[in-house]
Amino acid sequence: MPYEPADLARTVDSLRSALAHLDHATVDQCTVTLESQMAALRRGELRLAPEETTRLFQELKRVRMLVDNANRLYAGWARSAALDGGTYGASGAEVEAPAARVLIGQG
Repeated sequence: MPYEPADLARTVDSLRSALAHLDHATVDQCTVTLESQMAALRRGELRLAPEETTRLFQELKRVRMLVDNANRLYAGWARSAALDGGTYGASGAEVEAPAARVLIGQG
């Protein structure tokens, strides 16, 4: 499928917006589209002017910051949920603590 530079910019903008609103379905869709567009860029089927390339990398840097911040937020929530207070049941009796879960981001 041939892409235009504007398609790539729209995908990155949509991805940034979806991350900001925690819209996981759109994030997944944008990720698939972006991977296809980046493959077209590597094959030389999509060409970007230098200023478009600069803007793309700036936007991708913003997207990366959103992902990193979300990862830290979820990791903090996981630590908070794993505190000792969670080892007591409704009756006040001690129960076995759930296993701690940690979200690991890919870089």
